[in-house]
Amino acid sequence: MQKKQIVTTILTFTFAAILMSLPAQAQRPLIVACPEYPPWKIIHEDGTFGGIDIELIREIAKRLELPVVFQEMTWHRAVYMLKTGEVDMLSNMFKSAEREKFVHFLAPPYRRESRVAFYVPKGEEKRIRRYEDLLRLRIGTIKGILYFPRFDKDTRLDKKPVMAELQNPTKLLHGHIDTFVETEVAGDWTIKQSGLSGKIVKAEYIHVKKKPVYLVLSKNSPYSTLLDDFNLTLKNLIQEGTVQRIIDRHCSKAGNMQAKS
Repeated sequence: MQKKQIVTTILTFTFAAILMSLPAQAQRPLIVACPEYPPWKIIHEDGTFGGIDIELIREIAKRLELPVVFQEMTWHRAVYMLKTGEVDMLSNMFKSAEREKFVHFLAPPYRRESRVAFYVPKGEEKRIRRYEDLLRLRIGTIKGILYFPRFDKDTRLDKKPVMAELQNPTKLLHGHIDTFVETEVAGDWTIKQSGLSGKIVKAEYIHVKKKPVYLVLSKNSPYSTLLDDFNLTLKNLIQEGTVQRIIDRHCSKAGNMQAKS
C-alpha cells in the first residue's frame, strides 16, 4: 500500500510539473470581448455570438488551433479589461497613441476605409449637408467610440452618449436627439433589423476617410507571444479574400432579412 501511495504521489507531481511547463495560453482559451455592434458583433437571443468580426476571429483561432470564447460586455469595459489582460482580443478599433500603450494592433488592418453617417428622421435628409450643420444639433453617440478626429475632438458639438447603439434610434424618434452618428454599415444594419427603414434615413452629409480598422491583442495577454502568428494568419485571410467574403455575406443577409420582413 505504501509503495502505491509513493507512486501516486510521484505521478501527481509529474503531472503538475507538465502543466506548469505549458505556455500560459495553453492553460485557458483565447478570451474575446464582445460589445454588441451589429453586423460586426451580434449576440443572438439564445446567447450565442455571430457577426462579421466573430466569424473572422473564429477562423483565426481555428487556423492557430486555439480554443476561443466570447464574453458580452460594453465597449467601455472591454477597453478596461484589455488594459488589465482579463480579455485578450477586441475588434473594430481605431489606432491611437493612447491605445498603443496597452494593445498590439494586428497588421494589416482588416478594413481600410471608414464611412461615418448621420441618421435623421425621414424627410430631414437635407438638415445635415455639411459638417458645420452639426453645430446646432443634439447628436447621439456611443460612449467610448471614436468616429473621426475632427468630430471626436470638437468640443463645440452637443454630444449625447449612450451605452448601446440600439438606444439612439429610439431617442431620435422620441425627439430626445436630432441625429445620431454611426459607421454606415453598422447604422444601416441597425435600422433594417429594427424595422425602421421607413422612419429613419441617412443625412446627405457622410464622412468618408481612409482610416484603418484593426483587431487588437492585449499586451498583457498570455497570447501576446503569438503576435507574429496572429499577424500572419490575418494577412493570409485578407489576401485570400476570406475577410471580404465574410463581410459581403453578412451584409447580404441583412438585406434579405429586411426584404422578408
